[in-house]
Amino acid sequence: MARLIREERASFLDHDGVAVTPAIDYAYDGLGNLTRTRQAGAGDAGERVTRNLYDAGGRLEKTIDAAGGTFDYAYDAAGNQLARTWTRLASDGTPRHEGLLSSYDRLGRLTAQATAGRATPAAPKRYRSPRQRNVTAALAGRR
Repeated sequence: MARLIREERASFLDHDGVAVTPAIDYAYDGLGNLTRTRQAGAGDAGERVTRNLYDAGGRLEKTIDAAGGTFDYAYDAAGNQLARTWTRLASDGTPRHEGLLSSYDRLGRLTAQATAGRATPAAPKRYRSPRQRNVTAALAGRR
């Protein structure tokens, strides 16, 4: 199986006129899951590392980004993602906890989504879908 292990992006000149070629290195576990990305810092800048952790079923369980923010994922027994929550630092240094909660019907079709933890939460969305499992309408607001 071919995997992307290194990505070099377009070069540019930094504020001192020095050519910089950003590169990102990727690491995987034995199941092919992306476990780490590393972007080396230039000059005094430290490297930026993002890590992914997986559960025993190979589902993404947690991501820790380069800034220390965390993203957590929860699934039902069928493997549908029920929750994606994250913590990030606000400009004043306080942690902010937010998330996206999802509901599914017995056939595994997405039926509703709602945000959590925001000062002004977005209106919940409900979905209707035909047998082909394509979303045909997103109904915003409370119903």
